[in-house]
Amino acid sequence: MNTRVVRWFESGNATNALLGRGPYFVAETTYRDRHDRLLVLDQLLRWADPRDRLDTAGHAFMEALRTTVADSDITAAYDLVWSYLLVRKDHEVGLPLNRDDVIDLLDAVDQQTKAAGKRDTATQLRVREALAKSG
Repeated sequence: MNTRVVRWFESGNATNALLGRGPYFVAETTYRDRHDRLLVLDQLLRWADPRDRLDTAGHAFMEALRTTVADSDITAAYDLVWSYLLVRKDHEVGLPLNRDDVIDLLDAVDQQTKAAGKRDTATQLRVREALAKSG
């Protein structure tokens, strides 16, 4: 376990860790200017599962997703969901997320950013296909 990231969760900062803002930014090993959501999500699932903290972790995930939508940050919204879908495959238990709620938030960020001409088409397609298969 990454003790620094776990301390963030323990202090109630899982949402900030998922967003990677300010002191909660973890540089990816390949793209140093990108937040390493895969690491944070993996650690979140490891921290939450054996300690009956899945509800807390799921709430933090949804709060982070809501924040990306409120910020009209389509790239962060889809990256957060895609990263979770990738990490989830390596864990026996996932977060207690409502797929329809996740889709509603992605629909909202799509609508917000459509007028501004912002797109993240490749990631959008991958996420939408994966969510359709999971339903």
